[in-house]
Amino acid sequence: MGLDDHFDLHAVVDGMLAELVEEHGEEWVVERSDRLEAAFGRAVDTALTDATPLAEDLKAAAPEMLEGRRRGRREYREMIEEHWAPACDLYEVVLRIAFEAGTDFGETRAERLGDRRAFVVLTRLHARACRIAEEILVLLKNGYGQGALARWRTLHEVTCVAMFIARHGEAVAEQYLLHDVVESWRAIREYERCAPALGYEPLAEGELDEATQRVDRLVERFGKPFKDQYGWSAEALDREPEARGLRGFAAIEKVVELDHLRAHYRFASHPTHGNAKGVLFNPDFSGDGVLAGPSPEGLGDAGHCGLISLTQLTTTLLTLDTGPSMPLVIGAMLRLGDEAGDAFLAAARALDDQLVIQSDASAA
Repeated sequence: MGLDDHFDLHAVVDGMLAELVEEHGEEWVVERSDRLEAAFGRAVDTALTDATPLAEDLKAAAPEMLEGRRRGRREYREMIEEHWAPACDLYEVVLRIAFEAGTDFGETRAERLGDRRAFVVLTRLHARACRIAEEILVLLKNGYGQGALARWRTLHEVTCVAMFIARHGEAVAEQYLLHDVVESWRAIREYERCAPALGYEPLAEGELDEATQRVDRLVERFGKPFKDQYGWSAEALDREPEARGLRGFAAIEKVVELDHLRAHYRFASHPTHGNAKGVLFNPDFSGDGVLAGPSPEGLGDAGHCGLISLTQLTTTLLTLDTGPSMPLVIGAMLRLGDEAGDAFLAAARALDDQLVIQSDASAA
C-alpha cells in the first residue's frame, strides 16, 4: 500500500467478514450482501448498524494506521523539500518581501489614503494574495503540484482584478465594494432554495425582499449589467475599446494585458473542475496508474506562476502611492523571482532526467 504498507484495510475487512460467517453462517452473509446490493437505499440503516463493529476495529487500529501514514508523508515531504529546496527557498524570500512591503504600505499610508476606496480594496486584495501565495508554497512542499496550480489560478484572478481597479480608480473601486450586495443576494437566494432539504432554519420574514430591494437600487444606479457576475466592471469595460461588448473575467484579463497567461489559466483550470481533462491528464505523475497522493513532479509551473502574479500585484499596490523604496523593493522581487523561476526549471529538468534513468533501469 505504498506509504502505509503496514496497514492492510483488506485484511481488517476480511477478518470482519470471517467473524460474521463464523457467527451467522455463510448463507446469512451472502443473503445479507445480496439484499444490500438489490435494495441499497432501503438497507442503508441496516448496513450502518452491521458496520459498527468494523468501524470500532478501525478506530482501535487508528494510532498504528495513522502513525504509519504520517511517517510516510514526513519522509516523502523531506524528499520533496530536498529536491526543490533552492526554488522553494527563493519563493519564500519573495513572499516575505511582498508581505513586509504590503504591511508597511498599509500602515504608513493609512492616515493619508485610508478614506480612498481604491486603497481599501488593493490593500485587502494584496493581503489575500499573500495568503494564497503561502498556500501555494505549502502545497508545493507537500507534493501537490496540481493543487498549487489551482490556487495560482485564484491568485491570477485576484491580481487581474487589482490591476483593473487600480487602472480605473475610485469609481470602479466603489462599484467593486458595492457588488458585495449582489453576491449576498445570490447567496440568500441559494440558501432559501437549499434550506428545506438540509433542515436549516428558514430565512427571516422579509429578508430576501430586503436584499432584492438593495440590489434593485444598485441596478437603477449602475445599470442592469451590475447584477451579473463581475457586474462591477461593466461600465469601465464599456470604456475600453479592446473589451467593448465583452464581459467577465476574460475581458478584465485582456484590459490589464495579462491575457497572454490565458493558456496557463486554462491549464490550471483542469484540476479545479470535474471535466475529463482533469481526470485523464495529470502532469504531476509520469508513471502508470492513477495518482491519489503527493508527487515530486509537476511543481515548477505553480511556483513560478505564483511569484509572477504576486510580484505584479505588489507592484500594483505600491504604485498607488510611490515612495523612494518602491523601485528597490520591486527590483528585488523581480530579480529573485527570475532566479526562482530558473531554480524551478532546473529542479524539474533534473527530476525528469532522474525519472528517465530509473525507467531505463527498470526496463533493463
